[in-house]
Order: sequence, then C-alpha cells, then structure tokens
Amino acid sequence: MIPWHGDALYRFSRAASVSSDSSGERPLATSSESREILTRTPSPRGVSFDLSVADSGTGKRKVGERASGLLAATQLTLDPSTGTVPCSPMRAQLRADLADLSFPLLTTIARGESWTDSVSNEACVSGIPGTAQTRRQFLVMGDTTFGSMAAVIVERRDSVSLSGDGALDRHAITLAAHGAGGARIYISVPEGKVLRLERELLLKIDVTSGSRTRTFVQNSTSVAELDR
Repeated sequence: MIPWHGDALYRFSRAASVSSDSSGERPLATSSESREILTRTPSPRGVSFDLSVADSGTGKRKVGERASGLLAATQLTLDPSTGTVPCSPMRAQLRADLADLSFPLLTTIARGESWTDSVSNEACVSGIPGTAQTRRQFLVMGDTTFGSMAAVIVERRDSVSLSGDGALDRHAITLAAHGAGGARIYISVPEGKVLRLERELLLKIDVTSGSRTRTFVQNSTSVAELDR
C-alpha cells in the first residue's frame, strides 16, 4: 500500500430503528444523509485525520462541528470534544464516521491477512453522554474492482460496549449497552482509500432510573461512499 494524503469527500446515508421492551410501544425509525470531508495527513507521530461537514450543494467544507484524531500503530485516539454542548448528536455522529474511515492498513495486503485495533469514543444516546469502547477485527477477503478502480474487500467485525450517565426530567439516568456488528469495506489499491463502507450494528441498551430498568434494542445501518 502507498497511503494517500489530502482531502476526500464522502456521501453518508444512515438508517436506525429502536424498539423497547414495552409491548405497547412502536419501534422508532430514523434516517439521515450527509456529505463529509475527510483529511488525511501523515506525520512522524502517526496519521492525523480530520472530518467535517461539507455543504450539500458545493461540497466545500462548512464552518462548524468537526472531529479529529491520530492513528498510531493500531490505536486510534480521537481528540476530546470541544464546544458548550455536552452531548451534541452532530459531533457524536462525526466522531463515529471518523472512526469508521480511519483504521490501520498493512504495508502488503493479501487475501487471508488479518489484524485488530481498538477505539475509545464519546457517545450520545438520547441526549445522555457516554463512552463507547470498540474492538475491531479486520480480514482481507480478496481482490475486486470498484467502478474502474482496483480494490480489495475487507470484512470488519466489531464488539462494542457503552456506558453513560446523565439526567432526564430531573431523574438520574444510567446507560449500559453491549452489541456487535461489522462492516464490508472496499479499499482502493495501492492508495488505501476507502471507496465504500457498508456498516451494521445491533445494540442492547439497558436504561436504569432509580430501581427501574428498561431495555431497548437499536439496529442501525450506514453506507459511506467516496464522492471524489
């Protein structure tokens, strides 16, 4: 691999549904789309990444929320959030997208090769701030083409745990979640640029307030595709 550097524009589409353990409640479904600019910059310390929202019309970088981090060896460290809002859904989404697009690559990549990494990330669930720990396993499935570009397919398996606490309607709330998911990633050769990433995640979330605990199940999918 000859890692790329500079800017890349991605289109994201997402869908999620949340169901509860109450039989009378209907699942809540949401969806969203965005365009985001990823900047990759190699440095002596590792590889720096920066992700920000792009204008839907021009594709240029917008001023506002952003996420950044450093990939050193197999550890991705995301920079602490800044801003006055303690739990910003937009900032949390950008950080999750950045983690998806930022991962270590082997110098030579061939069918059957595998590696692991880990990510610690801030989370925001229904306005409650928390921390998500993710361990990821990568496996090279083989060569392919994506459009007119040579590529390899990499399968990723994720194991996620999340915890958080806050307040809702003046009541103390504690979150605890565990889940699993994965992604199918198309990576260009030899640049190592993500051409398309298809991700899914299933989370079981326990929400405790006082002596009562309710359980929710969140099923989410997302697709990121290189625009240019």
